[in-house]
Amino acid sequence: MLWRTALWVGVAVSLVSGCASSRATTPVTDPDIITQDEIARSKATNAYDLIATLRPQMFTAHGAATTRGQQPSTQGRQALPVVVYIDNVKVGPVTELKALGTVDVREIRYLSPRVATDRWGENHAGGVIFVTTSTAVGPDTIEAR
Repeated sequence: MLWRTALWVGVAVSLVSGCASSRATTPVTDPDIITQDEIARSKATNAYDLIATLRPQMFTAHGAATTRGQQPSTQGRQALPVVVYIDNVKVGPVTELKALGTVDVREIRYLSPRVATDRWGENHAGGVIFVTTSTAVGPDTIEAR
């Protein structure tokens, strides 16, 4: 009887420690943020390819409606354009990311249409890809907020 109890305790301890260790080593990733660690592990050479590989959903509108009532849904319609900002400077469509090497990127965030409209005004119905580079400084960077 004693050995049976010891066996069950051993099995229970193994299961609990196995579950705890697997949770501790599995990183939780935010679908709207690409971190510096992910960038360093990637083989992509430009920001466009990096996003296409790690978070392709950033290229399409998602999230809450803007303050103007525009819906990011693309049900049967053409997708709303996502605008790119690099270090708080509007650079244009997502194709502009092909010219930005990953070595210069510190973080990439997708900002919903509502957040983008509140921050920069109208014409962000598809949301924003906000890139912070390693040279970004000042009060307008995402980290300063």
